Amino acid sequence: MKKLIWLLPLMALIVSCNGESDGENYFPLAVGNIWNYNIVYRMIMTTDTTQYTGTSTTEITRETILNSNIDVLEQVTTTLWDDTTMTDHVDTTYLLSDGDRMLIYNDLADTDPDTGLVFPFEQGSTWTVYADTTDTLTAEVLGQDDITVPAGTYSDCWDVRFTSLGQTQDNWFAEGVGIVRYHMITLTPAMTTELTKELVSSTIQ
Repeated sequence: MKKLIWLLPLMALIVSCNGESDGENYFPLAVGNIWNYNIVYRMIMTTDTTQYTGTSTTEITRETILNSNIDVLEQVTTTLWDDTTMTDHVDTTYLLSDGDRMLIYNDLADTDPDTGLVFPFEQGSTWTVYADTTDTLTAEVLGQDDITVPAGTYSDCWDVRFTSLGQTQDNWFAEGVGIVRYHMITLTPAMTTELTKELVSSTIQ
């Protein structure tokens, strides 16, 4: 599977997200946009649970061009862990929105992008993000929730769930902000893992 997906202080800020999505308003795309998150990663086994914490920053860094001559925006996500037993890493993807879809390219040579998002968000809408001979990643818009994170409280945000073999990812999108909360659960015979990201601050151009 390919990679999928994700200021003024926002203390006790209430952001309304009512109504249907109008595309990029729920995933603002502009060079200089930055999202800062706290991360909690838990490994849950029958007799033991291990937890790690860290931070993640996602930034739209520049405009660039794929090898196929398509204009895209570069998105860089940097993950830093508090525990040295975890490995810090940087992921780079390339985004293109045509108003109806958000396409995600894995690298500059990619010619088969994932369909990351389909607009507008409407409860019950579904699409295939990615499929190959071993796995299929699908998405469904579940509805709207009120979400409280360190950045503040966001009302009626869209919950988009991504499902693949043994894994579910919920992303809550706030209007004018983007992803404010992310929760992933992975099930294996040996353990269950959970990864939660919550928005701390953002800079939206």
